[in-house]
Amino acid sequence: MSRGDEGYWTLVYKIATGGNEKAYDLFMSDNPLNENDFEAMSCSENHAKKHFKSSIVNKWSTIGIDQVRVSLYVSGMEKAFLLFKGSETTKSNWFKKNRLIDSSYIDLNDDKGVYYFSMEGVSGPADNFDDGKFSRRFYIRKEKDGNCHNSDYGWLLVGDEIGNCKYERRTNEIPFILFSNPPNISKAKDHILADSMAIFVKFSFKEACLSPFAMKCVQPTTTMGNEDPQNQLDQIITDIRIHRKSTQKYKRTLTSAPDERTSSKIMGIIGGTVIISVFGFIVLLDCTTCNRKGKVTQKKAIT
Repeated sequence: MSRGDEGYWTLVYKIATGGNEKAYDLFMSDNPLNENDFEAMSCSENHAKKHFKSSIVNKWSTIGIDQVRVSLYVSGMEKAFLLFKGSETTKSNWFKKNRLIDSSYIDLNDDKGVYYFSMEGVSGPADNFDDGKFSRRFYIRKEKDGNCHNSDYGWLLVGDEIGNCKYERRTNEIPFILFSNPPNISKAKDHILADSMAIFVKFSFKEACLSPFAMKCVQPTTTMGNEDPQNQLDQIITDIRIHRKSTQKYKRTLTSAPDERTSSKIMGIIGGTVIISVFGFIVLLDCTTCNRKGKVTQKKAIT
């Protein structure tokens, strides 16, 4: 178990390869995204290609974040993680080498000579191609100057543009998430394509579960600032509370899914025939009874 697994974690941000919205711009924006969408929050094998951002991100520096965990998923399984010290940080400065506590990478944990370790990363025109740009966010790379084929040694990059190297253009989806296969650094051309990347936070106060996709819940110890942290967290819970009747799961209980199987159609026909037969038999009995009573009444009237 890595350091940071104890306690409770809450999902605050998730991007998917092919999610059709730039990862960095979404994280730095003032707007949440898909807070009531369970599919967008999911990192499962069959997850939807949707991004998710909680309102918590925009209150980062005021709600007592203690630790931050970045998790990379392939086929619903966490394949790599990065664990950061989150106290006294903002949403723009927590992703730094000097705040790294632990990770899946032995060499990254010990390496003091990492040149790029930046959420903003690097970007520019795609000089190696006739079109497009490159934009490498959440970027962790060993050297300052790289080469698409022979170097570019690193651990992680999130591409918000089509890219300047062939390894970036091996997928047509934007954004895309590439990471080194643990436990060591690798050339970017050998990186693995992740399905999704999620950011979880652990708070330093109160026990609460802020997301149905929390790794656990939030368990705390200290107070912070001049404002009551309990009030801050209660307000966040109110802001992001998910109403049961607004979920897709509840809506699906009100509709019937079509079933085109031949066996289902035959069973439906048989069931319908039985119901109609029973109903028709009851009606026929009633008609017979009424007819008999009518004849008796008619005979009495004649006599």
